[in-house]
Amino acid sequence: PLSDAGRLRADALRERLRDAGIGTVIVSDRRRTAETADPLARAAGLAPIVVATSGGAHVAAVADAVRRAWS
Repeated sequence: PLSDAGRLRADALRERLRDAGIGTVIVSDRRRTAETADPLARAAGLAPIVVATSGGAHVAAVADAVRRAWS
């Protein structure tokens, strides 16, 4: 899980990007990644797209998620 400092950074990320027009949040299946993105995703009313990190296809999975989000 995120440390206290990590939660503070996640909150700071949310504040910094709150008005940036974020329309998609993509996270890996790692808990800390999801916890980092959670405050921003909630503020934007978004459900993060989760991509797997296992199986050696992480880069392709991220690229696919980005393509789906932009289409």
